[in-house]
Amino acid sequence: MYKIEDVLDASYAILPHLTELLGSQAKEVEQQLNDLIGRAEAGEEDIDIEIYDLFGAEECDPARKWMHNIIKDKKIFLEKANII
Repeated sequence: MYKIEDVLDASYAILPHLTELLGSQAKEVEQQLNDLIGRAEAGEEDIDIEIYDLFGAEECDPARKWMHNIIKDKKIFLEKANII
């Protein structure tokens, strides 16, 4: 599993792309994602699990893959830069 910080970074990054990834479902997912981000910023725990659950439906597969790739790319970049 990924760190909450990585999941939140990917959540912020995906917001402008939800329409192209999810089409008509984007507005509903955006509202839910913004709510989850707000709860995480307020200190609530295990929000990363709820974010994964949000993108767990089959129709959200493009968004889930997009987020996974963002997190993976960030980790690779940090490793190559000897930051982690």
